[in-house]
Amino acid sequence: MAILFPASILIMPYNFLLLGKRWTKRFIGTRSWGFQLIKLAAENYLSALMWQFNFRGIISSCFELHMAVYVELEEKTLMENLEKLVQEETWDIEEGTQTNILSSSMQVFLIIRRSLKRCSALTKNQTLLNLFKVFQRVLKAYATKLFTRLPKGGTGIVAAATGMDGQIKTSDRDERLICYIINTAEYCHKTAGELAENVSKIIDPQLVDAVDMSEVQDEFSAVITKALVTLVHGLETKFDAEMAAMTRIPWATLESVGDQSA
Repeated sequence: MAILFPASILIMPYNFLLLGKRWTKRFIGTRSWGFQLIKLAAENYLSALMWQFNFRGIISSCFELHMAVYVELEEKTLMENLEKLVQEETWDIEEGTQTNILSSSMQVFLIIRRSLKRCSALTKNQTLLNLFKVFQRVLKAYATKLFTRLPKGGTGIVAAATGMDGQIKTSDRDERLICYIINTAEYCHKTAGELAENVSKIIDPQLVDAVDMSEVQDEFSAVITKALVTLVHGLETKFDAEMAAMTRIPWATLESVGDQSA
């Protein structure tokens, strides 16, 4: 909370110095020890004043109620960058890459960190918390992008258990993509938690409890679950023809079953 006090309190030490300078020059005839004595008294006064009043954030706090436009602009910029990154994503991993995650995920957190750095230089109060909520929406939107890239459909036992309709056929490339999405979602889950920890360290202590990424992490956990189920669906579909052929074999008429394939 900003503390208001008369401006005369701030200019009093300066007037004190001028008075001391004139007094020593007129009555003592030398400025040295008299002026230094008055200067020392003024410095002690200022030190006591600074100790009594906390000036940090007094000016920036005046703008807190008017920073909504700034937050809206940051959200617009982040969402536009997210769309651009997703459009430019190859949904594949270049050969020789040490990390098996999609490059767009690293870029998303990079632009978020830049936004955080810009905001923390201005304020660490409610505006920073509002921007953190923007980060949550951006990451949820990215989780949705990952979710929609998974192959659709399903059949057989797994499909019946999960309520998915249709038939899913996955190529080798599809299976690699699913694995990349799983790795990427795990990376985002972990990095989102680290982002929340970083914000908690710099935000106003009174707002720390509101810094929480659990909902965002749940979104990425859901992506991981869906991706694993989709991968199983694809593998199950590949064996559908063979499994159907096995059901048509008159097993009851067979005298014995060998351990070698035909």
